[in-house]
Amino acid sequence: MVKCHALLHIDGDPIFLVSPPEGSDVGTRCFNTVTHEWFKAGRWTLPFFNRAEHVPELGNLWFGICSCSPNQFCAMDLSSIHPDKPPSLLYSWLDLDLPEDWVLLDCRFVYLGAGRFCITKIFEFGEDEDTGHPTEMGAVISGVEVVHSENTLQMVKHKSKFYNYVKDTIACVF
Repeated sequence: MVKCHALLHIDGDPIFLVSPPEGSDVGTRCFNTVTHEWFKAGRWTLPFFNRAEHVPELGNLWFGICSCSPNQFCAMDLSSIHPDKPPSLLYSWLDLDLPEDWVLLDCRFVYLGAGRFCITKIFEFGEDEDTGHPTEMGAVISGVEVVHSENTLQMVKHKSKFYNYVKDTIACVF
């Protein structure tokens, strides 16, 4: 099972980086798409949920949803990976502040260019008194922008829109 993936360029070759779920002893692997060879990046896993997106114009960083805190949008430098030392998060920003009883089912984001991202998160919430199961589903679509500010990056929240829908009527966003 893959927890996260990213596309890197190491020594000019495109490299597909794959991380397993937390706690796996497999470690992060890389696939060189030119030589068609696998190699081990390290015994660590990337801290992203699903995928990381490379954004050269924002300090040559990779952006994604933080796997340990899914309400945080984050960035890290993957340009020099080392087998013994996991890359560390450089930035982490809270993009949503939600009620505690909301359960994240899925989240995706897309880079729109010029430092702007659209983030979509799908939740279950509410509770049936008899079964204890969630009764409602919804999606929050947010627009954020990452900007340079005095030798650092900051995230600017623009607009978030909530869509409530009947359970199991949306299969995928993005």
